[in-house]
Amino acid sequence: MIYYFSGTGNSKWVAKQIGKEISDKVVSISEMNKNGEMPNEVKEGEILGIVFPSHISLAPKPVMEFVKRIKVDKNAFVFVVSTCGDSSGYAVKVLQKHINIDSGYSVIMPNNHITMIGSDSNEVIRNKIKNAKIKISSICEDIKNRKKELQYDEGIVSMLKSYVIAPIVLSKLNDKKFYVEDSCIGCKLCERACPVQNIEVAKGYPIWKNNCIHCMACIQHCPKKAIQYGKSTKNRKRFVMKDNFDI
Repeated sequence: MIYYFSGTGNSKWVAKQIGKEISDKVVSISEMNKNGEMPNEVKEGEILGIVFPSHISLAPKPVMEFVKRIKVDKNAFVFVVSTCGDSSGYAVKVLQKHINIDSGYSVIMPNNHITMIGSDSNEVIRNKIKNAKIKISSICEDIKNRKKELQYDEGIVSMLKSYVIAPIVLSKLNDKKFYVEDSCIGCKLCERACPVQNIEVAKGYPIWKNNCIHCMACIQHCPKKAIQYGKSTKNRKRFVMKDNFDI
């Protein structure tokens, strides 16, 4: 079983690519949480995969909570994949404190944190996806052979980012700067896209409910670019990774 957590589609795409290549089922952690479902126990000899984005060099809170709930036999094979814009920091290393990980990887995907650096150019996106496909094929071979590997890129000053900067930033996350412009058509796509059920569309406009993890799913999915965050996103390019993305 492969579980994934995704806001703008990167980790979902990676999980589905792996699932297809190793012929395993792929399940959304967000959908499970929404439906109040518990993960199945992972028995001896079975494979468990967890795919998630690195958020400020750490695994997102819902992923951390998920691994604490799942029961895994000590003789199961567990792999994790952290998607990231350039490096994953200590996302895998910190997760390893809560679940035994046999293999851990990072896969570079298109940037999606629009409030900080904006989306990549189309050329950069194509190159990242091309390289990601090569990396995923290698990961799948390791999984099939149950090879124990730790091939994630922590990047520079990863300890500082993961243990000092990330906790400070994460403790101050809120959704007060999100707002919607008059071009909003009330389609509810932002409500459906939010992986933590933090958005409710009322009277035709989205309302944020102060449980935001800054995944940027709402901004990136909005078909009218009506959702903004402060002054930083107004004219920036949006990007959502589609299941059928073709380079």
